[in-house]
Amino acid sequence: MTADASTLADVTGIAAEYARLVAEAARATKRQQDLQAKRPDRGDTEAYAAHKELENAATEAVYEADDAVDAYLGEHPDAVPVYGAARRWLDLGVCTVPVKNDGSKRPIGEWKEYQERLPTSDELFGWHHRGGSGLGIVTGRTGREDGLAIEMFELEARAVSEGILDKFTDALKEAGLWEVWLRITAGFWDVSPSGGFHAYWYCEDVTGNVKLAQREATPEELVIKPGDKYRTLIETRGRGGFTVIAPTPGSYHETGRAWEAQGGPPEALAIITAEQREGIFTCVCCGAPLFASDSKFESGTGWPSFYKPMSDDAVAEHEDRSFLMRRTEVRCARCDAHLGHVFPDGPKPTGQRYCMNGVALDFKPGGKPKETPSR
Repeated sequence: MTADASTLADVTGIAAEYARLVAEAARATKRQQDLQAKRPDRGDTEAYAAHKELENAATEAVYEADDAVDAYLGEHPDAVPVYGAARRWLDLGVCTVPVKNDGSKRPIGEWKEYQERLPTSDELFGWHHRGGSGLGIVTGRTGREDGLAIEMFELEARAVSEGILDKFTDALKEAGLWEVWLRITAGFWDVSPSGGFHAYWYCEDVTGNVKLAQREATPEELVIKPGDKYRTLIETRGRGGFTVIAPTPGSYHETGRAWEAQGGPPEALAIITAEQREGIFTCVCCGAPLFASDSKFESGTGWPSFYKPMSDDAVAEHEDRSFLMRRTEVRCARCDAHLGHVFPDGPKPTGQRYCMNGVALDFKPGGKPKETPSR
């Protein structure tokens, strides 16, 4: 038997034993309930006393069975995959919380406090010990001693099916970031039920959630959502973000399919530098260098913002009168991909704010970004 087969057999055996203990606990509870339902009248003192002894014994059996279940799970957390995964993330200082089972893919309850603290072991146990629950990561802040944050990088299912992933990896190779990407994908990543690609990394410089690339909606998509002119292709989950992860079961998604873990274990998650992170934010449509990292600034909008393009011919501008507004749309001059809009309220020296949905950075390994200009 191979090592992988042996491990699978161990996990299968653990899950089977846990299922047996849970079934025993369920039978004990059913017996207790049946006895309570058949309790004789108090007027028959002797029969009542004898029945009460049986009930007390049944109640004690329920306690013992429940304790056996909890003790076994404490020793074998992977008997419930979601609980085992939550324990592993907690050991790494990463916050996880359960998911609403209503198709919203949102966390349960008042989860904002977990942006500032990790859950306790008791909380994890209470959420997941009976199985069937969903699991999500609260991205951004972690409990790591080095202070690094966790970020999720998502290519939507439509981006994967439309070949954007292939173009994106080609751009990474051209930028000299292929080895970094291999380290990222050697760590934990997963596939969503609809076919989206989710990668994760640790980095010191993590912003809030950012939409990195969009395209115009197709006529068919506009029929479904007439108000959404653009469809997101690539985005991140950073500070204050949340994302559902494997092994959340299929009952939490409209397709009925589960989130599937790929790559390595959570312990193998890659650490990348702020410079490498910036480099990954490259043009996913054609790899054209559109904006340099030294022209990026914090606009407070939540969108990547730059005060000038890489060159005068890197982008093309078009009038946009959608949504009863008059704006200037910015597109990639090479492949005509929608990138965002430009506004006349940026910092010096140009006074322009290129508010980008799709980001392209001229990444040069070893280079240092220039100081952000003042407004």
